[in-house]
Amino acid sequence: MFNFKKNKEKDENKYNGLANYKGDPFTRQLFFFGFYFVFFLIIIILLRTGYKRNAQNPSELKTGYDADYSFSELFEQNYHFVYKENINGIETKYEGDSLEQNMEFAKSGLPATEYIKYKDKFYIKDNNLLTWNETINPISFYPFVLPSNLKRIINNGEYISYITYMNIKEKDFNYEISNNSIRKILDLEEIPNDESKTKLVVKTEENKKIKTITLDLTDYYKTQDITINQYIITISYSKIGKIEEITNPIN
Repeated sequence: MFNFKKNKEKDENKYNGLANYKGDPFTRQLFFFGFYFVFFLIIIILLRTGYKRNAQNPSELKTGYDADYSFSELFEQNYHFVYKENINGIETKYEGDSLEQNMEFAKSGLPATEYIKYKDKFYIKDNNLLTWNETINPISFYPFVLPSNLKRIINNGEYISYITYMNIKEKDFNYEISNNSIRKILDLEEIPNDESKTKLVVKTEENKKIKTITLDLTDYYKTQDITINQYIITISYSKIGKIEEITNPIN
C-alpha cells in the first residue's frame, strides 16, 4: 500500500508539473506548434504515399489500347476525317474522305483548296481551268495521321490515365511518349540528350470507337523551328467503314 501511494503521489506530481508546464503561455504555444507540425507532417507523408500508389496503378491496369478501343477499323482507311493543325494559335483544317489508298479533301482558306490523293500521288485542283495538277503532299504532318504509325506511337508510349465523361459516355486515354521514340518509329535520326516528350489523348465513344486523337507535338517540332511555341494536331474520325467511293478525276 505504501509503495502504491508513493508511486501515485509521484504520478500526481508529474501530472501537476506537466500541467503547470503547459500553463506557461510561451511553452503552450511551442507545445501546440510541435503537435500540429507532427500532425500535418504525418498527413503529408500519407498523401504522398497514396499519390505514388495511385500513379502506379494506371500502368498496372490492362486498359487503353486493345482493352478499350482498337485501330482495326481504321487500318482499312475508310472514314471521313478532319485534321486540324494548330501552330502558334493559327489553325489549318483538312477535311475529306479516305478510302484505302485514295483521298479527296479540302484545305481551309479563302478560297479553300481541293486535293485528290490517288495511290501515292497528290493532285491540286486549278479552280480557273478546272483541271488537276500533280503536287506535293500538302499535309506536312501526314506521318502522324497514318493509323499504323499512331498505333505504334501509342504502344510505345507510357499510359498515364483516363477520364470518363459520365453524361456523354466518352473516355479520354492519356499517354506520353519520348520524342526520340517517335523519331525511331518514323525512321528519323534521334537527337542526342533530347528527353522531351509528346502528350497524346485518345477520345473514344460509347461503342469504343475512336473519335479523336490529339497530339501535342510542340517540343517535337520546336527542335526544328525555335519560333514554334505551340504545335497541336487533332485528328477526328466519323463515318468509319461507310465511305463507298472516291471518284478519280485524273485521266
